[in-house]
Amino acid sequence: MIIKCAIVDDDKNDLERIRSAFEKLSFGTDIDFINDYYTDPNNPAILNSYSIHILDIDMPGIRGFDLAHQLSRKNPHAVICFCTNHDDLVYEALELNTFFFIRKDHLTEDLYKALQKYLAPDSSVNKLLIHIDNRSLVLNGDDIMFISVAGNNSTIRLTDGTTLTVRKSLKSIAEEICSETVVPAGKSYIINLSCISAFEKNTIVMRDASRIAVSPGILRNTKNLFMKHMMR
Repeated sequence: MIIKCAIVDDDKNDLERIRSAFEKLSFGTDIDFINDYYTDPNNPAILNSYSIHILDIDMPGIRGFDLAHQLSRKNPHAVICFCTNHDDLVYEALELNTFFFIRKDHLTEDLYKALQKYLAPDSSVNKLLIHIDNRSLVLNGDDIMFISVAGNNSTIRLTDGTTLTVRKSLKSIAEEICSETVVPAGKSYIINLSCISAFEKNTIVMRDASRIAVSPGILRNTKNLFMKHMMR
């Protein structure tokens, strides 16, 4: 299983402690953490799609709370954990729909609990677990542009241009993602409303110029969902 994390902390010593904690937690498991570590909270790459964002709160130039607001505006389903020495800020953090609050003086313990919550089967996190080449991969729903079905296989087109083919039904995928943004479009497609660029006659045009042919009824329903999504 692969989990991509962005860890943001201006203190290099704390970043090293977090790196060490991840190594301890992943040892002997089938989880591969692909982590990017940032000391500059203003680095625009932080706003890229990650499975989990772990943010320090007190940083120069921008507070972790402000960075969390930026992330949430770009992706309302962003999984944000705050990692700090200031336990008194837990209540303010919870007001931001924080996924987890990690105390630096209980770093490994709290990080483990955060990951346990993230991987829980009944978690409401917008994600999809797939298996490819004897490996497991966790996809964020927002990283999916669209999914099409052919026979017993589903083809997943990601926003970065990657294409993955899995033996998984569209119905099970839709149930697992459980998202208001990644929705079925008829029996043959699941689409990300955020990745639609245009509607044409019986056709949904995606951001990568892919053209999805649908019936008039499906087109009308998708348009309605798209308009509701845009007005949120």
